[in-house]
Amino acid sequence: PALGMAVIAAESSFNPHARSSDGHDSKGLFQLLDSTGSEIMSRIGATDRAYDPFNPELNVELGVSYLRRLHDTWCSDSARLRYINPSCGKLLLVGKTCSSGI
Repeated sequence: PALGMAVIAAESSFNPHARSSDGHDSKGLFQLLDSTGSEIMSRIGATDRAYDPFNPELNVELGVSYLRRLHDTWCSDSARLRYINPSCGKLLLVGKTCSSGI
């Protein structure tokens, strides 16, 4: 819960109608791209609902699901957060993943 709240605070300042100003068109509390939100909806089997990035409940459900997927892939919170917002850390997506043991 704390990591999700920290992401929401950093990404949208808790504004459910937030839109990115960097040209990526991220939306809502977790600042999801439409393509990411739609992919997560398919992955979790939520295709019976319409994708609305400004619906706080749906945005949080999708954002937390996305964090879970990153948790299952990357070993550290800092790597996960740089993957969420690569412009902050310039993560090149190389290095150790939790599943690879590299």
